[in-house]
Amino acid sequence: MLETSALVDRELRCVACGSTFMFKVGEQIFFRDRQFTNPIRCRACRNQARQARQADARLCSECSATWVLSAADAGWFTSRGLHLPTRCASCRRSRKHSAVKKD
Repeated sequence: MLETSALVDRELRCVACGSTFMFKVGEQIFFRDRQFTNPIRCRACRNQARQARQADARLCSECSATWVLSAADAGWFTSRGLHLPTRCASCRRSRKHSAVKKD
């Protein structure tokens, strides 16, 4: 493992937009300590990707809680020809368990 004193600011190229960005020593330490891989996107593109993942915030039709349907989950439903859920996972589970108990 590299010593902190051996680290220097590095210039990286964003795979999304092609711009260069600085990967500062403090960020390198943060990434290393958490065993993250080096970033491949600049901060603006990382923020944009994060917002896109969270963009499908939904309101549960049963309890009115806000919940997020991830792109992976949406893909799972649509690949099977299913409608996207309108209830949060908690309400879907409780409805599933109550249906099982009635039988």
